[in-house]
Amino acid sequence: MKFLKKYWYYIIGVFAICMFVKPTFCFIILGSVIFYAGIDYYRVFRIVKNYGIVTTGKVIKYTRGQKGYQTPTINFSTKNGKTIETEPYFYVSSDINKFRTFKKYIKKPIEINYNPENPEEFLIADQKGINAMGIIILILVGALFAIIGTLGFLEIIEMNFNNK
Repeated sequence: MKFLKKYWYYIIGVFAICMFVKPTFCFIILGSVIFYAGIDYYRVFRIVKNYGIVTTGKVIKYTRGQKGYQTPTINFSTKNGKTIETEPYFYVSSDINKFRTFKKYIKKPIEINYNPENPEEFLIADQKGINAMGIIILILVGALFAIIGTLGFLEIIEMNFNNK
């Protein structure tokens, strides 16, 4: 994800230009960014699943995003004694989380798995199934957008953005 953060403004700039010059490129760009994010999340998921260190952390707080989804901030100590306090690297939230309160989980222990090479890459242990599903959806949606954009660019399928 550091790659996306590093070049984010360039990606947005190229996307904006393509909206007016060749809109099918927008599908390719959007699909590529989503696909890349999904692959990066999958990379971390595999590392944490196969080589991750299991430890117990505490939920410090829940942060509510613009659309109402809540993400936990977790505090834990690594095997080397380093204290980490951040959100999980990847967290899938559902619509029911908009209405549910998480106050009862604050200051409670929670099992996590973290990457021994980079402890800030961690996942909540009992969320593996829903996280895997979210990653699969990201990769498939990204691939679909990139394929549709490529087919439109090659004029194999017609993508007409004119209102005429």
